[in-house]
Amino acid sequence: MYSSNPRLVAAVVMTLTVAACGDGNGPVPTATAPTPTPAPRSTFALFGSVLEVAANGLVPMEGVVVDVVSCEATIRGGCGNSSTSVTTNAQGSYIVEGVYPGQQNWVYVDKAGFRLPEGVKVDGEGAQNVMVKGDTRFDIQLVRR
Repeated sequence: MYSSNPRLVAAVVMTLTVAACGDGNGPVPTATAPTPTPAPRSTFALFGSVLEVAANGLVPMEGVVVDVVSCEATIRGGCGNSSTSVTTNAQGSYIVEGVYPGQQNWVYVDKAGFRLPEGVKVDGEGAQNVMVKGDTRFDIQLVRR
């Protein structure tokens, strides 16, 4: 049979308590503030490449003017348009910031000696309609006239 010594039991309990809780000299845990949820974006980026349909495949086209007309459909009584023109770089890439979400976005391209291929659906005077639901990739192919 075991006999218990109250002093020994108290010393063991104290040692275990200090070991479990630390000695009080370490860092004190602090609560962290929650990360705020970012506000929803009201506009997005439309980006992509303009490529020539050539006999040997698709070739990036530098110097193509890409004009994006974007409509903010939430404006009462109509829509407020924003128009931005950019020119493709050596890799045929373009990016337009500030495009409103929705179906009311038109992309026009212009490069002397080139046109959109037959069968490409266009609205109005050669504008391609693009649905934007967030940052959106829209590649464009052109053929020689």
